[in-house]
Amino acid sequence: MTSLLCLPVVVCNLGVEMLYVLEQRLRAQSVSDAKAVKVLHDVTRAMFAPEFVNELFTPQPTYSQAATRQIFDKLAHTSIMRLSESSMDKLYDLMTMGFKFQLATCEKPEDILNVTLLHLATLKSYLTEESVLDAVDAVDAELRATYGAFAKHEWLAMRRELFRFLGNKRVKVSLLLHEKLQLEDGRMRLPVSAPDTRDRSVLGPVGTTRRHDIAGSEQKRTFFSAVSFDDANAGANKKFKGAPKPEIKPGGNMYSHDRQAPDPPAPIQTLEASDGTDGTSSRAAAARDAYGNVRRGNAELLGAADRMAAAAGREARSGIAEMNALAGLIRAPIKTRGGASAGPSEEDTFKLNLFGDLAGGAASGGGGGGGG
Repeated sequence: MTSLLCLPVVVCNLGVEMLYVLEQRLRAQSVSDAKAVKVLHDVTRAMFAPEFVNELFTPQPTYSQAATRQIFDKLAHTSIMRLSESSMDKLYDLMTMGFKFQLATCEKPEDILNVTLLHLATLKSYLTEESVLDAVDAVDAELRATYGAFAKHEWLAMRRELFRFLGNKRVKVSLLLHEKLQLEDGRMRLPVSAPDTRDRSVLGPVGTTRRHDIAGSEQKRTFFSAVSFDDANAGANKKFKGAPKPEIKPGGNMYSHDRQAPDPPAPIQTLEASDGTDGTSSRAAAARDAYGNVRRGNAELLGAADRMAAAAGREARSGIAEMNALAGLIRAPIKTRGGASAGPSEEDTFKLNLFGDLAGGAASGGGGGGGG
């Protein structure tokens, strides 16, 4: 049932990636500070509105790429900014490829939550309105409450579902190409990893397979020699060199000029780390195996995703019905004029041509040290 809880991760990560790109392009095209700030706040407010978030976190199938694109098209136009169809297409390509790169560089499936939380922490550094900051904090809390109890096999299923959603999307991004994090055919390069070791306290190099039981305890490791994909004509024995280590942690804004990440989000309070009802740490008191993994009882083995999906009773609802319900909750900010409610006026709106200088080729990822 993990696939029914994938959508909040998709929307939060893609949504903040969208705001990263918009912030950079608004700044690059000298849009006034007042208008740029309003765009960021209005889109964030619409994306994290309580009614939208409540529907988003209801267990439901992951949308198709086309349906997800429609959701973000509507979100992007909840402010005074207007985008052409071409700009929206390129914006969505940057959003999905940015998230795909971050997902591919996660060393373990559980890192998906860290990436999502860092997205939110970075977004908050661009916001000033208390009500919007409170909305982001509410989503942060909901993510922790929903996914903090996930077991290792549920995170593995989540990772698999996210890659299924992203499919074989291989759009070249100039920033990733410039920093040698992407190949010319659009595939991502994996970063250099730890040396080959059987020490279970480290994850091991690329090519390491770790096997866990249903309780999350590591049982076995196997290794195979990864080869380099940098050269399509290279022989099978060419050793894996790996990509340079990214300057920004997965989830941060790779388009920012200073490449300074905000303070990392608070540590994740998982089911295993949460305090007991008597105020003592259940993590300290829990029985552990030889590798330090907490042993779970039979009641915990059902899986957090299964329990939440069953409690919601939403398995039978179709994906189209879910998408229509979610899209219907996206609202542009309302302001009052003479007692009547209205959206942004024509004189307020402006058209932003995100990548009008590009005739083709790689999607622009300008700013922060590369891109066109």
